[in-house]
Order: sequence, then structure tokens, then C-alpha cells
Amino acid sequence: METIHSLISLKKKGGKTGSLHIIRPFPSKNIVDLKKSPVSVESDNKQTLGFLIQLCKKLKLKPHRINSENKVLHHLAAVHSSNFLVGNLFNAFSLISSEDILPKDILKGTTQSALNNVFKLSPSKALSGPVDRGDIYTIRKHVEAIDKKIMKSKTRKEFQILKMNYIIQSLSLLEVAKNKYGSLSKDQLNIKKFLKDEIEDTKTS
Repeated sequence: METIHSLISLKKKGGKTGSLHIIRPFPSKNIVDLKKSPVSVESDNKQTLGFLIQLCKKLKLKPHRINSENKVLHHLAAVHSSNFLVGNLFNAFSLISSEDILPKDILKGTTQSALNNVFKLSPSKALSGPVDRGDIYTIRKHVEAIDKKIMKSKTRKEFQILKMNYIIQSLSLLEVAKNKYGSLSKDQLNIKKFLKDEIEDTKTS
């Protein structure tokens, strides 16, 4: 993730440097409408900053100013909220099947509902599911189901990665739960211990 520091040679020659980073996914080379897209505006020159903000407004973009040091964090946030979401849904689609309905139709409602709750409330207040309620029984069942997939699969690596992804994200959700409630319950602490033990078992197996 480059910043305006990569334009230092131009700046040394008297040029005024700045950058725009549009925060939205581009999954193909097809032309997309960028109107109303948020865009990070970076410059250490007040005049250049003003010019870029006015340019964004003329293009009907939604600009916000950032420091160079924060640019990589904005990009990292976009990766979490977009790319990782796509990866999670890829895993979700691969886990279920039905003779009557496609995975996308099964999961679309719950995915959209979760997103709506996140932006209407907050990520912590939108939390639900087994980690939120301290349901270690269900967590164990999830891990057992993935372990069975690993044993049956010819390409075990795929499901081993999925298992580690499940454990790490569940540990992350415990941090969300801690933010939501102020502390973890006894049941949630038991989940944390179980997941960490699973990581250790994975290392030694």
C-alpha cells in the first residue's frame, strides 16, 4: 500500500503531491459507477488537499482526509470488510448443499440481516450465535464436523485451513463479545480455552 512518500522525488522538484484511494471492491475489469463511493484523500499540502477534495465532489465521490501513516490501516479495514467477507462466504457456500435451493439463496437473508445490524447498531451489538451465548456444545460440534471433513477429504489442506480460520475467527468474536458485555462469561472463557487447546493440538498433529 503506497503513500505519497513514494512521490518524494517529484516533491523535491517542487511538485505538490497527493493521492486518492477509492474504498470499494473491483472484482472485474467491467466499468462501474463510482458515484457516492468513499475516497481517502492524502496530501501534506493544504492547497493540494483542497483541490483533491473539490475534484472528488465534482465527481460525486465522498472524500475523507487521512494521514499517510493511516492509509495502510484504511486499506486493511477494507480487506477485512470486503475481501475477508468474500472468503467467509466462499467457505459458507462450500459447506452446505441442497437439492431444492442454492447456497446463496439459503444464506443471503442471514448475511444481509447481519450487515444491516452492524451498520444500524454496531459490530458488537450485532453479534449473535454460539460465541455470543457461550454455547460451547455447538462450538465443539462445529469443530467435530470440520474434523470429519478433513478425514474424508482427499485434499485435507483445504479443510485444515478452514478449521484454523474457524478457530481464529471464533477467538476474534470472543473479543467482540467482551466489548459487548464488558467481560467474558464463564461459558465464553471455556470456549476460549477449548479453541486455544485446538490450536495446540493442530500444531502437534
